Amino acid sequence: MTETEFQFQSTAATDAPRLLVAPEGTATQPASTPTGARQGRCPFHDGPETLDGLLAEIGLEDATLMDCALDLRCLIQARQDARACFAQLCRLRAQLDGKHYLAFYRIRRWMKRLLAMESSPGRNVPWVRHELPLDCARPDEAEYQCLARWPADTHGCLSTGARVRFVFAE
Repeated sequence: MTETEFQFQSTAATDAPRLLVAPEGTATQPASTPTGARQGRCPFHDGPETLDGLLAEIGLEDATLMDCALDLRCLIQARQDARACFAQLCRLRAQLDGKHYLAFYRIRRWMKRLLAMESSPGRNVPWVRHELPLDCARPDEAEYQCLARWPADTHGCLSTGARVRFVFAE
């Protein structure tokens, strides 16, 4: 055993936390849980790793699907256009057509934390942040859903100054 390796010492059938014992005999507390795990996130499936997992599942099976996933990864990494990221997510969803369900589910959950929408019923009204809807096939559907939250005027129409935009939440 080298000096950098640790072994778990089991405790008797008690609920006491297990200690890590270094070879020299000095006891240390176990490492704390990752920040994401404390917030209800899986530390192994959060961030670009979720897309990497999908890319690994796709392999060389479908070049257009691989290109679509890579385009999404590049857009997210650039962090310049949140609407383009959502549009690419919608394209990827359409191309997957139900395949790789678990990998895409993880991507959707990550995107829900990464992106948000903001809307305002008029030019002089501050923006209000909304959660990203995941049941849309196109960005304009998400925009309409977001705008539908605002009350209509007496004629049943939204204000001509109503606005909506996609933003990066994190």
